[in-house]
Amino acid sequence: MKGKALRKAMNSLKLALVALSPTLKSLKLEDNELGSKSTASLGPALVACAQLSFLQLNNNDVRGAAGALLLVKELVAAPAPLLLLQSKGGLELNGNCLSEDEVEQIKAVLGPEKEACLGSLDDNDDEADDEDDEEEEEEEEEEEEAAAGVEEGDIAGDLSAALGKLRVAVPATAPPPAAAAAPSPPPASAAAATGLSAQDMKRACGYFLFL
Repeated sequence: MKGKALRKAMNSLKLALVALSPTLKSLKLEDNELGSKSTASLGPALVACAQLSFLQLNNNDVRGAAGALLLVKELVAAPAPLLLLQSKGGLELNGNCLSEDEVEQIKAVLGPEKEACLGSLDDNDDEADDEDDEEEEEEEEEEEEAAAGVEEGDIAGDLSAALGKLRVAVPATAPPPAAAAAPSPPPASAAAATGLSAQDMKRACGYFLFL
């Protein structure tokens, strides 16, 4: 999955992360060929997932400086401490394009207190690949679409198909909203917060692997 299809899938994934952020505990995105740019772009959405303790990004063609390092910096800079960075082996980045120097840079950003959150990193290939060329092509396509006034498409309408291309795991249940003591307007739903209809959210979550 590349180019526009990947961008649509990532937009949909980020919307789902916002909706699930209060209860999300495990996110598995291994073997999806996300690349560096898409992986790094998950940072802001992941920072909101306070209960997340396991993030699997193995085998995603992620390079160190352009992807993994940027993501780790975003997580470390979160306004509140993240459970993910306190969980031993909770962050898996194995099977990507990380050199020994880049691994050391990631560890330095985490510091001695958080370094234990890294899973095994003994299966990384630091040789350059064609990802840079692919990302340049994607950026050119984005610029052309912006110049022509082309919209990315209806995210809500494409949510089901896009998420179907990503393998993700999220917790099986979420606590029901607390009942109001007195009649009052109902709180905004997760679907409303993300601009998606309840039907769209139901369809989207049907593609997740529940744990």
